[in-house]
Amino acid sequence: MFINTVIIFLRDLLPIFILFTYVQNTFALQYSLKQLGVLSVGALLGMFAFVASSANISEWFDGIGLELSQSALLLLSILALLVAAHFKKWHMLSLTIALCSFAILKLASFYVYFLTAWQGHGSLQILLVAGCVGFGISLSFAVLWSFFLNELSSRFGQFINSLAFASFVAGHSAQISDNLAQVDVLGAGETLFDISHIVADKSEYGHLLSALFGFEAAPTSGFALFYLIIIALCFTAFSRHKTHFTKEPAR
Repeated sequence: MFINTVIIFLRDLLPIFILFTYVQNTFALQYSLKQLGVLSVGALLGMFAFVASSANISEWFDGIGLELSQSALLLLSILALLVAAHFKKWHMLSLTIALCSFAILKLASFYVYFLTAWQGHGSLQILLVAGCVGFGISLSFAVLWSFFLNELSSRFGQFINSLAFASFVAGHSAQISDNLAQVDVLGAGETLFDISHIVADKSEYGHLLSALFGFEAAPTSGFALFYLIIIALCFTAFSRHKTHFTKEPAR
């Protein structure tokens, strides 16, 4: 249970840390402790509200409300990031919306697992310790990833950071196509290739690559099309962003 909880933590919550790293590197903003606290509380409250309402939400639109709402949260996060990249005066609000929307979706997934494991007679102490370990690993990895991106950007320019950020957003947002395919709103298309025998989605490396780039071992044509559209939009927006080298103090 301990190892599984740590892996699930990394699968669901490491992407939140990585997104925060990209936001700080790309938009050159420094969040104060107060702002971080408000952001965290807002995401947690939103997650609790989403989970508590999930039973009712799932009944919307003839039983596909949950998949649509999950897709809507991802889409809202994308749009908020694009707005932040184009309109400087909306930075803080747009980025807060993007982070909260993304965090609500990922936190809800982990919270459901946590409750299921606990109610299945799992040890609360083990779950909490595993959560603390996962938090420490995620925070440490995010710091190292930020340092790595800064080093690459200092040598090769912001192109690297913009491309990595765009691939992260595209990879996670392409899950929209999978959600909609599950409820027959969109066709999934054919599987383009399958490398699960090399790196499986549920392996440790698969979870890490998924957190970094939204990796899928067997992507469908629908996933690939959505990925290409989002990465093109985001890379264009992030690479043209004019505040890479202007750091604004938190207010």
